[in-house]
Amino acid sequence: MNEVFIDSKETQSNAIIDLMSGGNKMFHPKDAKVIRRNIYDLGLNMLNLPQAKTPKDMPTTNTFVNGVFTRELFAPKGFLWVTKIHKKDHHYFMLSGRLSILTPEGVQMISAPYRGVTKAGTQRVIYTHEDTVWITVHASTAKNLEEADNELLSTDFRDAG
Repeated sequence: MNEVFIDSKETQSNAIIDLMSGGNKMFHPKDAKVIRRNIYDLGLNMLNLPQAKTPKDMPTTNTFVNGVFTRELFAPKGFLWVTKIHKKDHHYFMLSGRLSILTPEGVQMISAPYRGVTKAGTQRVIYTHEDTVWITVHASTAKNLEEADNELLSTDFRDAG
């Protein structure tokens, strides 16, 4: 599955916030595997929406230096995105903004400045409450974006974490 973004201002942002805050049982069962499957399915369904965007459509800067790959992404207020599935642990930094993150462990609201670690096997639903700048930092032998995606990201959970 590709990473996918939608401008929720074109949909129903109140419904999205309700979904992420516990108003939708699809994302709040007690079984983390069920939540993970529902997040994955949401991303697949979002790809079919006319307003769906992929990372190629988003303001992104990718840098490769001495075995380190960084990706800087700008996500405007009101965007909902489902990330790809990560194969490896890596650091991330939120330089500006405020957002909600849904994982099988629950919903977390974070505000910049913030730093965290993404664990292998992670896939998230993210809703931006404010314009957000997000940077990921990866140890990688990749020399270009295609190599980095193949090394670091997965389309399913079989080879992730």
